[in-house]
Amino acid sequence: MMRSKLIVAALAGLLGAAAMAGARTPNPPAKICINNRCTTPLPVGGQGKIKWNPGHYMASDGIMYPGRGVGQFMNELKDLNYDNIIGYRVFTTWGALETAQDQYDFSALDGVLQYLKTHYDKPKHLVVAILPASFGTNLGSNDGRVIPLYIQTNSAYGPSPTPGRYGWWGASSNGKSTSAYSAALWRPAVMNRFIKLMQAMGAHYNNEPYFEAVMFQEDSGPPGAAVANPKAGDYSVSAMVTQYQSMLSAMVGAFPNTSVVFENTWGVNNTPATQDLEVWMVQHRIAPGSADVLGQSAFDYKDNHIYLNFGMAAYLGMGTTGTPYGGGDLRDQSRAMLDVEPSDMAGTYFSRWGGPFSTADLLNALNQTYKASHAFWTHLVGTEWAPGNTTVNASNPDAVWSKVAPYINSHPLTNTSYPPNYPDPQ
Repeated sequence: MMRSKLIVAALAGLLGAAAMAGARTPNPPAKICINNRCTTPLPVGGQGKIKWNPGHYMASDGIMYPGRGVGQFMNELKDLNYDNIIGYRVFTTWGALETAQDQYDFSALDGVLQYLKTHYDKPKHLVVAILPASFGTNLGSNDGRVIPLYIQTNSAYGPSPTPGRYGWWGASSNGKSTSAYSAALWRPAVMNRFIKLMQAMGAHYNNEPYFEAVMFQEDSGPPGAAVANPKAGDYSVSAMVTQYQSMLSAMVGAFPNTSVVFENTWGVNNTPATQDLEVWMVQHRIAPGSADVLGQSAFDYKDNHIYLNFGMAAYLGMGTTGTPYGGGDLRDQSRAMLDVEPSDMAGTYFSRWGGPFSTADLLNALNQTYKASHAFWTHLVGTEWAPGNTTVNASNPDAVWSKVAPYINSHPLTNTSYPPNYPDPQ
């Protein structure tokens, strides 16, 4: 499913221009320590100071919740034995990784990574997207699948819309969560806990050569759910922006040799604020991401109402739906790492712009317009739902992995040089 569309109605003021001017990217620490375990950053040299393995990746269509491991993803992993599809992107939740306060469990991710390194003709690389929010599902009783229970049971993390629970926000009725929800990341106490998770991950994975990137998935999804109507009373745009920048700066410090990706998409439908954040990201070596891509045919049509989220509009130096963009083109300064989602390949969501798009059309756009270095192609078997009350097989049977994979295996991405905004590899 196209996850961003599940909770688009929950969007509210996430970004603001006021806090866009940020401090310089921090120097990486001499050591990264968590739970009395310390590692040192990888030495400069080789392919670059930041691990750099661009190309096509499979993207999982599932989420790693607590108690799930490599077996959940085996059907996908068995389909990955293509030499030129070089890795795998997986979603996992905060609750799956921090089982109790300051107790981190990376065993499931370790299992996936070990499989990627040992079960193919060439070892594969891992990209991990961390979710602090749900995709449409409501928060159940004693439910720590997404947000750790120690957050939800401690008043220090601020109120929730339900009695006796804390540290999150989302739609509710009669004291119960009714839809998508998210950790209240605009609150420093909550964000500080999420940052500690990022630091723990950095200590565990930064020195792993096959751990390619860590991603925060879409600010108009998680934590867009966190400011659903009615909004939390303590929410403010400036607080959210400040916490985003604190998080991203901390992630760069915790992963000094690893790419950090942020899917800066719609924000609060505040175009300048979202675009300003995109510029800040590139200045601080955060790789631009996005939840959806268009085919090149949509760009060639030159429709001035083309669908682009505000962050991507800034990255590409062009306007979005009915809105011009006066800033510069960021493609010569950075590299984009982009999702190809089911709604890009199947269904009716993008029919206004010529979708669903063929694999070849999407790849042409990734190379010609987006100039992406990494592409994460969702693994589909054909029975998945697609917009328009249809399935993938019914709307575009060529979107299934068995047809997508051979094509992208023989047609590479072309904008794969080391990013100019990354540290000098020499």
